[in-house]
Amino acid sequence: MSVQIVIAGTNGAHNIDTSRQATNQSNLEDAVDIWESIVQLQSESHANKEQKDVIKTIKSRLKKNADYYGAEDFSAVKKMIISYLNADPWLQINFCKDSTRQGVDEQVQREMLNHFVYSGQFKKAPSGLYVYEGRIWQKKELLKAKNQNKLDIKDVDTIGYIGNKQVFVFQKYTKVGGGHQDNVYAESLHFIREFNRYAEENNDLYFFVAQLDGEWLEEQIPSLRQSITIQDRVFAGNSDQVIAWLNQL
Repeated sequence: MSVQIVIAGTNGAHNIDTSRQATNQSNLEDAVDIWESIVQLQSESHANKEQKDVIKTIKSRLKKNADYYGAEDFSAVKKMIISYLNADPWLQINFCKDSTRQGVDEQVQREMLNHFVYSGQFKKAPSGLYVYEGRIWQKKELLKAKNQNKLDIKDVDTIGYIGNKQVFVFQKYTKVGGGHQDNVYAESLHFIREFNRYAEENNDLYFFVAQLDGEWLEEQIPSLRQSITIQDRVFAGNSDQVIAWLNQL
């Protein structure tokens, strides 16, 4: 399933929405190809890994409504796939992989930094990299320090370099309020406070950014910025504002 990244200006929310839609359309094209290939199989045992993943998903849908469908074997899977293939694309797109589960948002935000700040210098952070209590931690050492088996905090999303300056980036997109948005605000605030604490306690060339896009989340930026005291090294804003700030470093 190919992720489509569309960058048209410095409006992060617009780029994310456009990329999500483009990715969903790409997912549909891929799904139709896979559905058609599964229908041609003589038995499930002949399926490759990609086909098996789709078959597993469809079987789970059949199982959820087992009384209605009456079966969840391979013949039932093929019957459902044929229904998908005969449907209008307007409906088909609802039965393929959803772009919101493919990390599109973060990839768009990272690519914007590469496009408008410093090409090729912003990359996905190594898994398990944390800014916590005035230090930069690897997951293993932080677990040991906290005497825990599992961490309840999120790691850094992106790392970038601008000359001899290293930039740590937290990235989030939230379009509308309600539901889990209290958690989104709390997570954003946590990162900003930890970024600021590090900057307060360490005089080095590390810089910190919270890249926050989406109508609801952007409305929270003024409140979130109140926790920043080291404004020359810590910044929170939408993609357009983050790009402008980084280009002044």
